[in-house]
Amino acid sequence: MVSDVPHAEEVIKKIRKGHGIIEGDLIEELETRPDLAAALTELHVNLRNSLKLLSEELNTKDAHCVLEMVQNADDNQYGLGVQPKLHFHLQPMQLRVDCNETGFSEANVKAICSIGQSTKPIEGCIGEKGIGFKSCWKIANIVAISSGPYSFKFDRSKDLGMIAPIAAEFPTKERVQGCTQFLLELQSAEKEELLRKELRNLPPTLIMFLRRLKNIRVEFDNGDYKEISYQPSDKYETPVLAGEKKRPGVLKTEIVLAFPMDADGEPLEETQNVHAFLPLRDYGLEVGCPVFYITRLNTAKTGSSQQFIVQTDFLLPATREDILRCPWNEHLLSSIPIAFLRAVDRLNNIETLRYTWIRYIPHKIPTSFLSSLPDRIKQRLKTSKVLWSWTEVKKEPQNLLHVPQQYLDRNGLPLLAHSSRLDAYLSPKYDWATDELSLTSVGVTTISTTEFLRALSKLSSNSWDNRSSEWHEDVATALVGLSFTRWSNELLSLPIIPLRDGTWVSKMTSGGATYLDHEADLKVPAGIEMQLVHSQAMASPVRVSLFEKLGLKRCDVRDVARTIVTTHLNAPGGFGTSYIETFYHLVYLFRARSSLPTLPYKHLWIVDKHRQWAKACDLYMDSPNMNGLEPLFSTKPEVFGLLHHNYIEFIAATDRAAWLEWLEKKISVSTRISVYKEGDPSAIVKGGTFSPAFDHLVRNHSSRMWLDLLMNPLVNYDPHVSVATGYELGVQMVSCADGTVQKLNETILPTEQLMSIAQDLGIDALPFLSLTDPDNTEWPKVLNSVGVPTKAETVFYMRILVHLRETGVTDRELLLKVYQKMTEAVGKQSNMVQLRHRFQNEKLIFLAPINQSPWITSYQCVWDGPRGLRDKEILCNYWPECKSLFCNILGIKGVSFDTVYSSLEIAITRSQRTQREDLKHLIACLAHFDINSQREENIRKLEGKKIFPVRGPTKDGGRAAKESIEDSSSLILIADVKNLRDDFVPYFFHLDLPVDVVFRLQDIFKILRMDDKLMSRCLEKVDAPASPMENDESLTIDLRSKAVCFTRCANLSKMKKNEQEVLKLLLSVKVYTALKIVSVQKVMYQNLEKTLKTDTELGFRIEASANGKAVEILLPQDEKRRGYICRTQLHTRLATCLGIPSQSGRILAILHNSVEEAEEYLTEEGIPALSSASNLNELMHLNVEEIASLSVPSSVARDLQESGSGSSGNEIFQRRSRNGNRSVGRPLHHGTRSDDPLTTRGLASGPRHIADPASASQARANISNDEMGLNIRAANDYNRQLQTVIRSGQFRPEATSSSTSTSIYIAVPPTNSQSRPRTSNDIDVGFLGEQYVFDILKREVPGFGQQHWTSNLKKHAMSHPAYQDVQSYDAYEVSDFVFKDVGGALTRFLVRSGHQRADRWLADPPQYFLEVKATTGNQDIPFSMSNYQAELALNLKTVDEDSQIIPQAAYIIFRVFHVKTSPKHTIYLDPGRLLSEGKLRSSPIDGVMVWPV
Repeated sequence: MVSDVPHAEEVIKKIRKGHGIIEGDLIEELETRPDLAAALTELHVNLRNSLKLLSEELNTKDAHCVLEMVQNADDNQYGLGVQPKLHFHLQPMQLRVDCNETGFSEANVKAICSIGQSTKPIEGCIGEKGIGFKSCWKIANIVAISSGPYSFKFDRSKDLGMIAPIAAEFPTKERVQGCTQFLLELQSAEKEELLRKELRNLPPTLIMFLRRLKNIRVEFDNGDYKEISYQPSDKYETPVLAGEKKRPGVLKTEIVLAFPMDADGEPLEETQNVHAFLPLRDYGLEVGCPVFYITRLNTAKTGSSQQFIVQTDFLLPATREDILRCPWNEHLLSSIPIAFLRAVDRLNNIETLRYTWIRYIPHKIPTSFLSSLPDRIKQRLKTSKVLWSWTEVKKEPQNLLHVPQQYLDRNGLPLLAHSSRLDAYLSPKYDWATDELSLTSVGVTTISTTEFLRALSKLSSNSWDNRSSEWHEDVATALVGLSFTRWSNELLSLPIIPLRDGTWVSKMTSGGATYLDHEADLKVPAGIEMQLVHSQAMASPVRVSLFEKLGLKRCDVRDVARTIVTTHLNAPGGFGTSYIETFYHLVYLFRARSSLPTLPYKHLWIVDKHRQWAKACDLYMDSPNMNGLEPLFSTKPEVFGLLHHNYIEFIAATDRAAWLEWLEKKISVSTRISVYKEGDPSAIVKGGTFSPAFDHLVRNHSSRMWLDLLMNPLVNYDPHVSVATGYELGVQMVSCADGTVQKLNETILPTEQLMSIAQDLGIDALPFLSLTDPDNTEWPKVLNSVGVPTKAETVFYMRILVHLRETGVTDRELLLKVYQKMTEAVGKQSNMVQLRHRFQNEKLIFLAPINQSPWITSYQCVWDGPRGLRDKEILCNYWPECKSLFCNILGIKGVSFDTVYSSLEIAITRSQRTQREDLKHLIACLAHFDINSQREENIRKLEGKKIFPVRGPTKDGGRAAKESIEDSSSLILIADVKNLRDDFVPYFFHLDLPVDVVFRLQDIFKILRMDDKLMSRCLEKVDAPASPMENDESLTIDLRSKAVCFTRCANLSKMKKNEQEVLKLLLSVKVYTALKIVSVQKVMYQNLEKTLKTDTELGFRIEASANGKAVEILLPQDEKRRGYICRTQLHTRLATCLGIPSQSGRILAILHNSVEEAEEYLTEEGIPALSSASNLNELMHLNVEEIASLSVPSSVARDLQESGSGSSGNEIFQRRSRNGNRSVGRPLHHGTRSDDPLTTRGLASGPRHIADPASASQARANISNDEMGLNIRAANDYNRQLQTVIRSGQFRPEATSSSTSTSIYIAVPPTNSQSRPRTSNDIDVGFLGEQYVFDILKREVPGFGQQHWTSNLKKHAMSHPAYQDVQSYDAYEVSDFVFKDVGGALTRFLVRSGHQRADRWLADPPQYFLEVKATTGNQDIPFSMSNYQAELALNLKTVDEDSQIIPQAAYIIFRVFHVKTSPKHTIYLDPGRLLSEGKLRSSPIDGVMVWPV
């Protein structure tokens, strides 16, 4: 130690010089060495920055220097016998620190003036880094030091002021001799406050683990002070890992665990730090508290949470605020649980901690080096004897059980423990409520409810019996508190119910017959054992509550009654030789009769007059009348037992009447012979269902006798008991009047009515019963239930059919009479289910004697269908007169799609001769079905199969037609238009089916990809003159004069032309007429081609002239025909050429009005005038000759020429059909109905397209030119009328009474008369009526749409904006509307309209053909019908108004009147029936006129 001051001053100077502090002569020397001065300056800058960073970042806490001062004081050297002390004295903006060490050496001074040059030895010192003193610079600007001869200071404001000492005297007033002193001048008041708080909060544990320092005193400027001192305790030494560089030569170190306690010796509720001699930080050791732990950052707490203190020689980082992860520290961590276990041994010997030390057990440490410590400690504790048992013996925690309070008896002992077993239970002195988490974490388990109940169930009967009443009450208290829903099975299986006979039972094993006690006044009769709870247990309310929870109840008379019945049921053969006990059983039940439950009392055992045991229901009451029947059972008296007389005499006379009634009604002692056994008669069992007595009668006496007994009052026969018992009676063999023996249910009651009917039918030997009084009115009640016919009802006629079938009768007339009488009988019965069931399961339908199986069921037939069906018989072929019976009553329907399809598949495999005709009929039948997705899949399977009958050409050589069967890919044509078939099929291989059948097969052709074979798609047609043509200058000039009007209407963009080109085109028009015009038709298919020329009366064409200089229009010379074409076809073709909709009506208005009226009309319609006025004026002033000299543009001429000749052409003058093929002026067809049976026999499930026999051409030819005079005013009127019709049809109409209450007079003309020509007014009125009806049906009938509008007048609807989407109807017109009423919507509309007979049709709604007849006048005005329409009405007439038969097709006339003003209508249903009934008459009037009369 340096002792002189001069030497100390010299050391200071050397240190400053060594740090490069330029002073004195060095300043002048450096002035001559600028390079050296610059280098030294840069070095100083770097060092200053490093010192600043070190002082600011070294520690996170500003007041950390306090702990560094404590550490240095513990590492200092002290004189012999000197007690180390450290003194902190805090003054305003100053902190003085005094330590009574020996003082600084020169090495100490140099170390404190450097960085990382500690002079402390490794072993025995806390500090080791040499930088701890630098933490002072977190709070101080100047630090003065005085130690021995050394007195200097550091000033951070100077160059290298934190390490470069400055010689300076220590303030005299602060100097304390014999001490090393530090005087810190603080940076700010905030730093002073932080320092003050740190010093006040110095923990008492601070010096617990220091090596030398045992006393710290802190004084404050206000006179307060704090002093900490400590006396050392025991320590645990552990060997360490050798080779740690920071601990060379160290072989062992200490681990110290400190457990804080309060003044009462209880664990202290404060968090503690981990120490490495000095506190590091709180690691969040979660202990004791089951909720959460307490840290310094969170002082809230909800229970006890304690920590112990850990001190050992951990290796630390420079900050001293954490523990390094290294092998040295890992070894120390693994040794802490051992130290903790040794500490527990000591804690268990401290009385106050014996049962509370467990609160020191750590539970959770947030992520850190110590995270695994809690689990390591608990694993040690689980297998160590550290906890006290109930007998105060230390046991391993994992072998101890905690007994919850509810499983302790009233003395606090476990309910299930013997004295020898108490050591298995945890001592009750532990506070489970507080320390449950700690105790369970080391392995202590709690007795669960499951374990408690399991232990109870293992107790023997002696164990239950030997326990005290108090124990049983305590157990009951524990069990009553349990949830019965959760623990019902366990509770019900516990033998905890003591009975009066000394046994213990459970509710589950007691059979449900255990009761608390008997609450009634009646005594339980002898021989009846009741399980009653022991009276001692009944004295405990809590045990009674437990029994009630288990479902036990007090015994009442109902329970006794159940026990009596059960006892009897379990006593086969009776009760031995004594019947007295059973008598008292009956008396008990009789006395308690007002409270008896429903039980099988009829099975009680009693004795008969011969003292033989029998069931009550098998005995009869002893009475004079019953005695009279006893001789009938003389051969077997046991089946007719009479009740012993004692059962009657033992009861007092005052109660006897009630007693006898009770015996009969309650226990079923019979007063009449029962036909059936008592019990469930719903099933036939071996031995039959008859009672023994009645069975004896049936087997041993004549049927006449026992049948007569069925109506005897002494016989109890209920014909409605069940189907099974009725069957048993019905199959008994009985005698018939003709001497034969038959089953009862195969016989007939021989009433006068039924025998008379059989005689009228000429049927002998019917199985009539042999009875004493067959006309007794009670017989139907007895015999109907067993199936014996008693009246002239369907069952009687079915019995006749069965008789005829069994006897081999084949007389059709006789069978027809039977079927017809059965039909009449059905009308008097409401329920036909049984009838249908019999026909479905019995062969009651006769076909023909030549048939292999002449009798069939209804499942084996259909009403109608095509030839070729292989698995169904067609009934209408055999019994056409019986349609009402078979269709409406028995529900036999027409053939189904599946039936036809399966037959079609079978027909493919048959020989061609029979196969071809079958295929024709099957395919025609297939056309009647709607094709859904499933059916479409089946149809696709037919592709490539030979199913189509084909006929070859008959001309071109005169060969006979070749017949074959082809598939869908064959080279054949399909004639889908009548006149095309007549004209072209002789030249082609074609499908050999009628046109109307082909029409219905369109969907199937499309599925099979055969629609390109349709003849209408392979047709090209053009009209050509067959006589010289003549100019029609009048019509030519008229058309040219209106060229501007036509051009204004043109759609130029669609025409792809400008105004000049269109106008020039229209000005070149020339109109020709010819006396004769022929129609040139060409059919081309694949490489086949045929052309035919036929005369046409309504032919015309538009085409370019041969020289290309004009547009030519060819019209017939006949004025009427030409006028009709100009009205019906010319305007539509012109509209199409001009690119505008033909239904717009504009072209029609221009054609039939003057130029001025047309111009005015277009202006009113908002059509703009033409734009290129100058050029147009020039064109308009040309005369006819000049116009004729104009050439039509070549492209237009070519288009016109192609359009006129039928070749592919332009979009202006060509009309295309919907399939894309060219068709100019497609003719209408006027064929007659086909006589092929396919068209007349059909199922009527699809539309019947039948051609109009009247000649449409003849009618159209009669139209005069006067009828063409439609002017602008007429057109406007027509539009207003159309709007009126639409508005009327869109609101609910006022329908007048229909044909159900009104007769109709129809005048049918002779067949050679000519039809009255149709005028334009007729067409207008007809269309307005159809439009009105369409709107009504669309609104009133769901599913009704424009596809059901099948009239050629439908196209006129397109002129109204509301019906722009309506498409014209070009096919055959059968009727104005055709609707297949699948859902019954139209039928229901008819019912709502007053036609109640249609209500019967809802079961299978028909297909409707609706014709509209409209007039402008009132309802009485006659309306016209064509011959075809009258014929169709007659073909579709029904049988009669009251018929039950549902038609498959129905004809309806909608009579619309006042059609142009305020339309109304009435509906005539089935006019054909009215004609056949004579309510309609014919008269030779021009046309067919109809009116109501």
